[in-house]
Amino acid sequence: MQMIRSVLSAGEPTALIQREVLTLSDEERRALLDKAGILSTIEIGAAETLAIKAGLAIPWNKMRFLRRWLKSSGICLAGEERMRQISCQIVGDNLKGEIAPFSFPLPSGGEEVKGSPLVYIPHLVDMVIHLLDENERAGLLTWHDGYIPASEVWLKIAGDKGGGTFKMNFQIVNVAAPNSVHNTCVFCCFEAGDSVTNLHVALDHFKDQVEHLHGMKWR
Repeated sequence: MQMIRSVLSAGEPTALIQREVLTLSDEERRALLDKAGILSTIEIGAAETLAIKAGLAIPWNKMRFLRRWLKSSGICLAGEERMRQISCQIVGDNLKGEIAPFSFPLPSGGEEVKGSPLVYIPHLVDMVIHLLDENERAGLLTWHDGYIPASEVWLKIAGDKGGGTFKMNFQIVNVAAPNSVHNTCVFCCFEAGDSVTNLHVALDHFKDQVEHLHGMKWR
């Protein structure tokens, strides 16, 4: 058979085999590899799968859809349970969660106070410094051709209400695309309206940290 291929391919049997394999359907190609004892699937570990999720900035439900879609093409992502375990190890004590007393409007008027989830990063200053260091090491910091003074680093802090939650986030302005979703870091999130009372409940413990950021020296 190898001699026949060599004659038919003018001395390039490997190229002929490649063309033969390419004429097969995906199912036929996978079956052929299985019969030959060749690995026909690609398995991606939990840490790498978690990095894919973070890089794509997608929630868990979309990750499940991506897992099913890739599996149909022979690419197997790690399971969600193992991914969540590694995520918890990475987060450690850098993320806090509690049931806090938020105010909710009553249909008949007035308000009631009841517990609702509040998740936040307790050490905001440390997180900002860490991300500045990471961007500096990667060579991603910019002063936008002098629009930002060379001795300053700008930080934008903003809130966003939507989908039943309120989120506080910050963006480092000294990067090429400061408004990118990949440059947006949520540091506080709660399931309640954005009333003055609720904002005090969730954000008062950040007051001193934000004031510290305003006057601190990074380098």
